Amino acid sequence: MNESIWLKTLELDEIRNIYQHCLAEFGIIQCLENLRGLETTISFMKEFGFRNTYAARIRNTDSQIKPRRALREMLSLLYTKSGKLKAHISEKSRKEAEHFRTVMRSVFAEEKEYLTGAIMVFEKQAT
Repeated sequence: MNESIWLKTLELDEIRNIYQHCLAEFGIIQCLENLRGLETTISFMKEFGFRNTYAARIRNTDSQIKPRRALREMLSLLYTKSGKLKAHISEKSRKEAEHFRTVMRSVFAEEKEYLTGAIMVFEKQAT
């Protein structure tokens, strides 16, 4: 799993508030409330018969390593940049983006961390 999980320092009430707000505004959630910190996430997956073989948080410093990019990655980056350019040129897209940013600021404080990236490997245990 390459997943965003809640920081374990967040209160469950705050997570549930964000969950409900994002569901109402965007029709999707940020993350299940059960995925809160690595230990809790691993315990949650065990309930469904999975055994954890590896787990690590992804930190900003981890992304400073710049591997050589494959053609597929370069094309993906180009596609992303062209989409951002189109969004900037289109008035409708600019308004939608501003609305999205406004809603996100009402849900998340800029100076606070809520989620962390994590890489986890699980095996399905035989039953």
